[in-house]
Amino acid sequence: MPKLHYSGSIRPKIRLLNKIIKSPQKYSDKFKKKLIDSYSKDTFEKINQLDEKCVCVESEELCELFDTPNMGKGIRAKCDLKAGTRIGCYLGNLIPNKEVSLGNKYIYQYFLKNYCIDGIENNGLMSYLNHMRNPNLGEVWRLHMVDGNGELHLEFYLKKDVAKGKELFIDYGSDYWKLDPWKEDKKQTFITDFFKKSD
Repeated sequence: MPKLHYSGSIRPKIRLLNKIIKSPQKYSDKFKKKLIDSYSKDTFEKINQLDEKCVCVESEELCELFDTPNMGKGIRAKCDLKAGTRIGCYLGNLIPNKEVSLGNKYIYQYFLKNYCIDGIENNGLMSYLNHMRNPNLGEVWRLHMVDGNGELHLEFYLKKDVAKGKELFIDYGSDYWKLDPWKEDKKQTFITDFFKKSD
C-alpha cells in the first residue's frame, strides 16, 4: 500500500492532525494555526467531509513517466482521461523544512507547519509532474486509511479532459519560486526548462 513515510518523532503530530481533521470544532483557531501550515475554516470544512475509507490511487494504471523532448522527465496519460479523474497522490518522506537540501526540486509543502514531502526518495511518480501556470491538474488534501491509521495525502485530479499521450502538469505555486536560487522569470513556463538552462 503506498503511503507517506515519516519518523517516529513526527507520528504524534500526525495523530493530532488526524484528530483535528475529524473534529475541527473541538480545537481553537489559535491552536490549529500553531500546528497547521495553511489554516482556513473552509479547508477544515472540506476535509471534515471526506470519506475515511478513501485509499491511494494507483497512478501507474493511468499515467507513466517519460522523457520529454526538452524538459527532462515528465508524466503523461496512458489513455484518454476525463475531467475529475483522480490521478494519484504525492508520496515520499515527510521531513522538516530545515532538512531540505538546496537544489532538491522534488518537495511539496505538507499540511503540518514546517514539514514537507520529499517525493524523490521513494521515486513517487507524482513528484515528476512539471509546472505550468495554467495546468490540467488540480490538487486536494484527502484523508486515507493506511494500515488502520488516517494519513493526510495530497491527491491530484484532472481539471479537464486529457487525451492519451498528453503531458500532465501542476502549478507549483508562488511560494515555490521564493526559494533561492529558484527564480521564475516572466518568460518561463516549465520548471525543468529553468534547470536545463542552468546546467
